[in-house]
Amino acid sequence: AMTEMGATFTVNPSSSFIYVISGLHAAHVLGGIAALTVALTHAYVLPYKPTLRRKQRFELVVHYWHFVGILWVYLMVFFMVQS
Repeated sequence: AMTEMGATFTVNPSSSFIYVISGLHAAHVLGGIAALTVALTHAYVLPYKPTLRRKQRFELVVHYWHFVGILWVYLMVFFMVQS
């Protein structure tokens, strides 16, 4: 769809930037899903035992997803203002 609009890697740096940002976002989402899977596995599969390490892991995953969510909203607003 973006190539039909003329946004390719060879046209100009601005169109390449869109692909780089999209790729970085996808990498962060996949990393977050992996961290969330580990945290949920430790929360529900292993015997219930609240430890400091499990609490810290959960807090890190929560902070990570909030950061990714806020960053995505910021980028969407940024791109909408630029167009």
